[in-house]
Amino acid sequence: MMNKQPDNHQMLTVYNSYFTEFMTERLNQRMINLLIFAQVVLSSAIMADVAHTFVAGLFIAVISAFLLVYKPGEKAGNARIQSRRYERLIHRINAADTCDVPALLIEYAEFDSEISGSLIRPAYIRAMVACGKKNDEIQMEISRLTRTERLVAWFSGGIPV
Repeated sequence: MMNKQPDNHQMLTVYNSYFTEFMTERLNQRMINLLIFAQVVLSSAIMADVAHTFVAGLFIAVISAFLLVYKPGEKAGNARIQSRRYERLIHRINAADTCDVPALLIEYAEFDSEISGSLIRPAYIRAMVACGKKNDEIQMEISRLTRTERLVAWFSGGIPV
């Protein structure tokens, strides 16, 4: 028995899952790059004896502790793997390959990343764009974003409108 093509709600769910993982990967990757850059600058300031060594050393210790505890590199890698799973599912659907989308979404959800709450609505908006939703609906969702959501969305790849 052949499975029917997914409906609009299922497609929106697939794209939302993809963009949530994609933006999570980007956010964590950019965060680690920024923090490592800050460590290098602070270390250089200490070596050049330009800054107050205690303050610079304190910032380096805080950044190092954050990187050790939060592990943005690991989170970025896991989100990248998961976004590729969803990307392959999107390609299968677009190629008219029959697949059981609800079952695959349940299977893939087990490996979903822990995401920032500020990424939920921006990822949903990107999914709306990908699914061809009406521009009025998209603009209404964009207008509801908080400043934090806008900043996090910008830092993790933006909202293409």
